[in-house]
Amino acid sequence: MKFIQRIVSELTKPLPGLEVQLQMMNTTLGRVRKEAQKHINDSAKKAAVFLLLYQKGNEWYTVFMQRPESPYPHSKQISFPGGQYEDADKELIQTAFRETEEEFGIPWQEIQPLGRLSDLYIPVSNFWVQPFVGYLPREPLFKIDTNEVAALIEVPLLAFFSHSKRTIRDIQIHSGHTLKDMPCYVFDEKIIWGATSMILHEFLHILEGADLMNLQH
Repeated sequence: MKFIQRIVSELTKPLPGLEVQLQMMNTTLGRVRKEAQKHINDSAKKAAVFLLLYQKGNEWYTVFMQRPESPYPHSKQISFPGGQYEDADKELIQTAFRETEEEFGIPWQEIQPLGRLSDLYIPVSNFWVQPFVGYLPREPLFKIDTNEVAALIEVPLLAFFSHSKRTIRDIQIHSGHTLKDMPCYVFDEKIIWGATSMILHEFLHILEGADLMNLQH
């Protein structure tokens, strides 16, 4: 699996980090995010997510979830599987394993961790998130927790390299306010924005920089 081996190699190198992540923020929110990163304190809640990679046929895929409607800041948003750190987890990667198994029904033993992406802070919910990249050697059999997952969204990685997938939209958030001119990715009318798009964008930036999408196996 040259593709997976190369990803492991790329993730050991210095990561693109905040400057690339902020390409998925509008000018105003980008400034807010950049300033917020300087003033994170011990009150920030730790969390972890998995960007999963697997093959369907000869194509590489990743998978997202749409969160259910709720009174919380991330209501109905598209996200990677993951959630808040618990004391029993001991390490953040165990948080990502546990939450992915709970939400998607994928046994944690089936996920091979490949490395991590740049962590990021989400001011609106006070979460400090560590993204991990994981590989599934076979196509997953999902058993979603409908209390936490409103919809499952599988996307071929190559789709994100279409110019039409990365765009600018006005996005209405849970409070009823509208965020103007937000960079986002759109797939089958599902809008991937905010922290999830920042994590995804950094990963795609790594793939593109290393010309990895020419490796199909």
